[in-house]
Amino acid sequence: MWEMSTAFGTFSFTGGVSDAIRNLMNLSSVFGCREICISASGLPKHQVQLVRQWARWYWGNAGGTLQATPPQRRQPTMHPLPSTLKGSGKLLGVNLGGSYVRIVLVEDGLITQSKSVPANVNGWPTLDDIPEGVRGVGIAYQESRAGQVLPAFDVPVTFWADGQAAAAAEAVKPVERPTLVLKLGTSIAAGLATHHGVCVMPFRLARFTALTEPPVPFTDPGTGTTGTLGGLLGAGQMARTFTALRGRPGTFLDLCQAAANNDPAAEETICLAAHGIAETTTFLNLFWPDLELVMTGKNVEPEPFGECLREAVCRVGVPCKPPSAVVDLCAAIGAIVLMEGQACRD
Repeated sequence: MWEMSTAFGTFSFTGGVSDAIRNLMNLSSVFGCREICISASGLPKHQVQLVRQWARWYWGNAGGTLQATPPQRRQPTMHPLPSTLKGSGKLLGVNLGGSYVRIVLVEDGLITQSKSVPANVNGWPTLDDIPEGVRGVGIAYQESRAGQVLPAFDVPVTFWADGQAAAAAEAVKPVERPTLVLKLGTSIAAGLATHHGVCVMPFRLARFTALTEPPVPFTDPGTGTTGTLGGLLGAGQMARTFTALRGRPGTFLDLCQAAANNDPAAEETICLAAHGIAETTTFLNLFWPDLELVMTGKNVEPEPFGECLREAVCRVGVPCKPPSAVVDLCAAIGAIVLMEGQACRD
């Protein structure tokens, strides 16, 4: 029996060295590398030593520490959320997607303008036409866009991870249960909302290593590992799975159309994705019991594909509800919500 303890909780599991390493990497994907204690009982001593050596190398290279005793428990840091956007004036939200940019203008809590434009070579739209009177810009961005050269703005600008922004949009109406928001698009992003706000954690679930694997191996560009959730849920990766299962080329749009016609290859592609999601939520339930799932983003916008995926996830035992925010607007709206929450705190 293995036991891994972090500052945010402890979980136990059975298995060999590969299971221990997989769970260690998944802890890193969710919480980041901080303090961790690894203990084991009833296992060969050399297996335990091997895992600890690997953990010391992997965890240490990422700035974490391997401790002899469990870390002191603490609550995760939270992004606060505003009680309302009414009376907030004009605010602009921007979501930098993998292939498009969504721009939303909110005035006193109401969406008054929205447009989607192709991303240019730097991933930025032309924002020279910012409406007069805008007092702040909130930008949600993919991890891959971090470090890009930014355009100049004449108003205050804040930047937020797109998964956290999607979770903030879902939590505009207070959530009753811990809510995991999966934003599905070119890749996947994730954030967790509770009644306290949005968790400030990496939640790099695209790197989460699942036991469910697609028929075409996908190597995560960030970790070099295969069998990640990103290989099951990214738009391009789902298209590759669909292509392999039906034996001829197909795009993500083809997959959506085939799902409407109850195509067996489309159903199997969706089933694989649902099992990967179930593994991930089961892991997170160890730390946030009674977790609820919301899927949003560009990939779940086409119907009936989005409904098919939600139904498949429910069939494997994961409570899943439709998003409360418009799926194509969620991250842009969430960036505004987080910006206002920060302003209230400051």
